[in-house]
Amino acid sequence: MAEEKEKLILEIISNTRGYYPGDLVHYFKILFDNQSQSSFNPYHNFQHALYVCCTTYKGCLYEHIYGEEMIKLLIAALLHDYGHSGRVVDDKIQVEQTIRLSRKKILKEHEHLLEDIIFLIGSTCFPHKENLKSHHLTKLVNILRDADLSSIVDDNWLQHVVFGLSKEMNLAPIELLKKQIEFNSTIVYKSKYGKEVLAKKITNKLSLIKRLTSLIS
Repeated sequence: MAEEKEKLILEIISNTRGYYPGDLVHYFKILFDNQSQSSFNPYHNFQHALYVCCTTYKGCLYEHIYGEEMIKLLIAALLHDYGHSGRVVDDKIQVEQTIRLSRKKILKEHEHLLEDIIFLIGSTCFPHKENLKSHHLTKLVNILRDADLSSIVDDNWLQHVVFGLSKEMNLAPIELLKKQIEFNSTIVYKSKYGKEVLAKKITNKLSLIKRLTSLIS
């Protein structure tokens, strides 16, 4: 399973299938060489960025999104928590810091996509508030938001979400596990991929979490 994920990451970053112009090597290196705290956060870190990017990519393929629409969404996915502090702070502040840092990292060849990329990053601010029904980026926003909210379906979710996020939120792991049941039971996925694929995975994972919680409790 890990090998399959690594192959997918290489496919996305190198653009081996030619689904979008260029590649994402520059942005991958930014995260890999990140000197800010975000790469070392317990949850909002390098692994989370890759999970959101991979899930966003799958959503693009599912909804037939390619070309510049795909690359600006994938860049936003990789950088969406680039400035995250790893602490409990108003998410608006976290996103504003991420946007400030991200503006400085966009390649010249992607400058014409910058404002859309920044909008997409800003759209991940939680709780989601914007009414985007008529916005030209609505479909892309929904895919990115759904990917960002679905981390418990990742292979390493128990370590990454339960222990990582509990560390950032100053909660005991068992308390975070219980909160995941409540949180994920209320999420309404908005993208086609989210509704038809992620929602089913979440339902199955919630059943497992409930069983684990009862065992630990």
